[in-house]
Amino acid sequence: MAETLITLTIIGILASILISPLLKNIQNNDFKTRWRQTYAQISTAYNSIVYEHGGSLAEYYTADDAAMPLINDFADKMAVSKKCISQSGINYLCTNPSIILTSGTSGSYKSLDGGGSLPGWNLTSGQLVLNNGITLFFRLYDSNFSLIWADMNGYEKGPNTIGVDLFGVMISKNWLKPMGTIGTGATVNTCNTTPATCHWSEGFHNGSSCAGAGCSAEYLYK
Repeated sequence: MAETLITLTIIGILASILISPLLKNIQNNDFKTRWRQTYAQISTAYNSIVYEHGGSLAEYYTADDAAMPLINDFADKMAVSKKCISQSGINYLCTNPSIILTSGTSGSYKSLDGGGSLPGWNLTSGQLVLNNGITLFFRLYDSNFSLIWADMNGYEKGPNTIGVDLFGVMISKNWLKPMGTIGTGATVNTCNTTPATCHWSEGFHNGSSCAGAGCSAEYLYK
């Protein structure tokens, strides 16, 4: 009897060691699949919006308040269950109105290296919650670039990490690219934990906290 209990205990320990990484791998693969599908939806919506505006989104890059019509256009082109657009400097999460997005350099999402967080400024122009639970965070703040960050399972579910369940797209007046392609300021087609993989000059606030941004392109093209 004692030998049987010892054997079962050992089996239980081994199972817990093996099953946890397996479940994590399954979850990560699901995030990647959902990201590929989400990027395709964002790209389709973007192309439709560009077509309707004569081939350029230049009108959206004039002032901060231009974010509202841009988000509204995306909402009209995608299957959206909830829309939250920032007003009066207060930025609420669609998934939980009681949580206010942290501004400045103390963000809500961890970088892939675990050493920093995505600054809240990157998320604060507005959010769309899609029918499948994926949340899109928009940031339009200057005359050159917009950011869209997509959380594959919503803010209220973890791990809330760049390159794991959070992926990004950069939009200019004339193109849309996943982060990690040339011109987006993230390491090209590389999903790594190098902290400085995003650059302020390319539209990111506090570029040292963007490790993992390059995963967005890698999981699409590799």
